[in-house]
Amino acid sequence: MMINCAMDYTYDLFVDDAKAYKATPIKGVYPNSQVSARERFIVYLKNTIRDFKNDNPVYLAKSYDHSMGYVGDVFATMLDDINFSDMYKVAYGQKPHLDAWFYIHALDFPMSEDIARIFCAEPVKEAIMEAVENRLKLFS
Repeated sequence: MMINCAMDYTYDLFVDDAKAYKATPIKGVYPNSQVSARERFIVYLKNTIRDFKNDNPVYLAKSYDHSMGYVGDVFATMLDDINFSDMYKVAYGQKPHLDAWFYIHALDFPMSEDIARIFCAEPVKEAIMEAVENRLKLFS
């Protein structure tokens, strides 16, 4: 049994959480400590996205700007600044191993890579299936 150790075996959980949790309605208000680390992480990301869009009004009405590019590409440059990798580890028990595109895509932020990645493939669906399969192999 060969397990891909470079695989994010929690990616499916991240995708599910990205669909389930929303940003808080008021800037600066975050979930209390009673919610799970996963919910706090996703809400933090979605609050950060909301604030990013508000701070860059060109992206409020559209997802692409001729001078700045796609909103997801610009946001992806911020992932290191917000300690995405460390927060992901706290929430899901492992560091993220996939390209940033997978996480940005799950947050519904368009990127320049979208067309090339999904033209003739289903990389998100495949990453979800591999995450589930690897987690079952690791923890069963």
